[in-house]
Formats: sequence, C-alpha cells, structure tokens
Amino acid sequence: GRAVGFGGRALSPEGEPKYLNSPETPLFSKKRLLYGLSDARESIRRRDRVVLVEGYFDHLALWRAGIHETVASMGTALTPEQTERLRRLTGSAILCYDGDAAGRNASRAALALLLGHGFAARVARMPAGEDPDDLLRGEGAEALAARIDEAPDAVTWLLEDVRPDEPGLDP
Repeated sequence: GRAVGFGGRALSPEGEPKYLNSPETPLFSKKRLLYGLSDARESIRRRDRVVLVEGYFDHLALWRAGIHETVASMGTALTPEQTERLRRLTGSAILCYDGDAAGRNASRAALALLLGHGFAARVARMPAGEDPDDLLRGEGAEALAARIDEAPDAVTWLLEDVRPDEPGLDP
C-alpha cells in the first residue's frame, strides 16, 4: 500500500514515450509489480477472480465501473513473476485487454502464462480497436461489466480469434 515508484502515460496520441516509469530499483521492478494490487487484493480474494488489464487508464476505468478486482501490468506484457503473485490470491483470471491486434497478441501470450500456472482463464470480448476505457465512456459501466462477466473460456476465445468468420465454434 506504499508508493515504490511512479508511472505516467502520455495523454495525447503523439506523446512519446507512451509510458514513463521510475527507473528499476530493488523495490520498483515492473516485472514483479502489478498496478493497483494493494487496493485490489481483498476484492480479488472475495470475488475469487482477478481481472487483468494492460495499463493505468484501463485499470482506472474498471475501478470506476465498480470492478475492483482489477490490476494492470503497467504497460508491459504479463510476466511469470506477476502470474505467480496472482496465483497466491486466486485461481481464476479474466483478461480484459484492448480489442486491437496488439491486444489480441498480448492476450494469447498472457493465456499461455496463466494456463501454465493453473489458472482458469477467460478473455473478455472487446470491440475491435477499443480498450476498456473507450468502452466505459461509450457504452457505460454495465456494458463493460457484462463483457467481463460473460467472457468466454480461453479455448473458446482462441477459436473465435483464429476463426472469426465461423461464429458458434466451441471447444
């Protein structure tokens, strides 16, 4: 619950770098830390699930929508160290990454880690090109919460992602 470093995100699309964090230290290690974990810990235990997002704004969007069991990997790919830390709290994870190609690629990589660590993993279906913050602003908190609650299991999501023109495929 105490600050160990600082992170920021560019607000304009042209801003570079997109994310700027404190330098790595023994306390501030992006591969070990998850943004918002200290605030989400009890909600994760109570709901017996964690919702993973890619960045600060997505974490804040879910928090505003009442989804408090949310953590962000601080603008980096999910790491084995972060996955192990989460596994001590729950065995269920829902990915809520961006709906663009990069977000889908990140979801596939995160699924490999989560499944390898024994998680029951699901992936929220995000509209093409949108992130959780976009969805919250455009459709509201209920729509965002519904996408998370209705997230398909990992295998179903992977089939949908590989064969989007064939709806209804199931494991």
